[in-house]
Amino acid sequence: MCDTLYENMDNGQLSGVVFLDIRKAFDSIDHTILLQKMNDQFGIKNVELDWFKSYLTNREQACIVNGAMSSPKTIVCGVPQGSILGPLLFLIYINDLPECLEKTSPHLYADDTQISTSAKTIEELTENLNNDLKKVGEWLARNKLQQHPTKTKLMYIGSKHSPSTQSNDNEGEMHECKEFVAKEYVNLVYDNIDFGEEIAKQTHVTNGIITQIVCDQKQISSSNQTTLIKKTQRAVEMPTTDIVPYSIGVKKTPTFQSIELDPECLELTLVDDSKQTASKLDLAYILIKYIYVLQMKNKELPHVSRVGYLPVIDASPTEYSTINTMLTRSKEIADKLELKYAVLVFDEAVYAKAQQVRWKEETFFNRFVVRFGEFHTIMTYLSAMSKIFEDGGLKDVFIEPGIVSEGSIQGVLSGKHYNRSVSCHKIMYEALQRLRFQAFMDQMTEEDQEVMTSFIESMAGSFPEDKFLSDDIESPLMQQILESYELFIAESSSKSRTFAFWTMYIEMAGNYAEKLYIY
Repeated sequence: MCDTLYENMDNGQLSGVVFLDIRKAFDSIDHTILLQKMNDQFGIKNVELDWFKSYLTNREQACIVNGAMSSPKTIVCGVPQGSILGPLLFLIYINDLPECLEKTSPHLYADDTQISTSAKTIEELTENLNNDLKKVGEWLARNKLQQHPTKTKLMYIGSKHSPSTQSNDNEGEMHECKEFVAKEYVNLVYDNIDFGEEIAKQTHVTNGIITQIVCDQKQISSSNQTTLIKKTQRAVEMPTTDIVPYSIGVKKTPTFQSIELDPECLELTLVDDSKQTASKLDLAYILIKYIYVLQMKNKELPHVSRVGYLPVIDASPTEYSTINTMLTRSKEIADKLELKYAVLVFDEAVYAKAQQVRWKEETFFNRFVVRFGEFHTIMTYLSAMSKIFEDGGLKDVFIEPGIVSEGSIQGVLSGKHYNRSVSCHKIMYEALQRLRFQAFMDQMTEEDQEVMTSFIESMAGSFPEDKFLSDDIESPLMQQILESYELFIAESSSKSRTFAFWTMYIEMAGNYAEKLYIY
């Protein structure tokens, strides 16, 4: 069957396979019809036929419920299941099914029955399948069998060049928007997945998702109530991919807009209190040496997002034609959701090319905000941080204590070895922060040092209770310490370029920690 399907695809034909499901197939076999077929079609007569008749007839069954047995009932149809003869007798019973077919080919295996055919057009294919399905229905009625309509499935099979891709259903292209709220901003994320990585010739395809923050809890509950899971579905609908060839031509430099031209383009909300609290928690973590202070004391829950899957684009995402298709489809989604702007997220390989296409097309340039994904943004940030401090001693500090081997240092500095890079910068950040705070304490008087030590011990004792925030972090003494510490940093940085250099590293690593809550 597979060879036939491959041959049809090579010839540019569309194949259709109907998976038939017969309701209670083994239990519905009529004994009289079965014995008649064994006599007429297989030549089983006389003693042998009597033996089969004796095997099938005069069988009884009863039900036992709570120890009480019903009266026995004579079985007039069905073949004994669990026996070797059961599947064989069923095959004998349906062996003449192919004789009623004209345009399709049958594939029989026990009670799993399929009929398939191929054609140049989907109209011809549908007509052939419907004609033979009608004949199958008549055959089932004559043989006292019933088809299970909800479990009978149709699958179209063809290549991307076959007529199956020429669908007239335009609504299918926008089905990903049906669960999303209009006029609420969305993120469209695209990436590539390689199917069949175990083979030499990989198939590169582009996959995408759409996300939208759910502000109303009622939307979540109502969405869950309408979700239907069809466990018996066998048909897989092929995604349509209409990619128009696109050439980038002469690259264009964009003319950047000012925020004043369109106030809706960007809204910046600076929350000084939140940043200051995060700085206090970060410093407290360094002082009391507890892990995950920011995570444990941050009570703000992240928003719930609705996620939908976009149709697969059967092409590599790094090609300009594919990128143009992604942007075009994103524009259609934004139009359907009545959005003036939309955010598109790409990885490093696609981002630069997507920007080039966006800068060339005014519609894309005015509608889309293109950015890195969070993971690639972090990798780029780690790489930039390493570029600044690598030759200043950062590379040697990583290698000499044995934190990183010399052969792996480039992967750590570039951010490609993500987990190890984060771990190394975390260790470096903590060490420099503690050394800097120790220098801050060394310039204090003995009385102030005792007050500081006592306060740090108090914080360590109260963590992670609620009073850790109310009595320690938000206390006037903590605010005074933070102000004095910042003044010390400013004065020391003005006196020593080395101090200022590594202070910049601490601030960069600290900003990274506050945003992602990794410490």
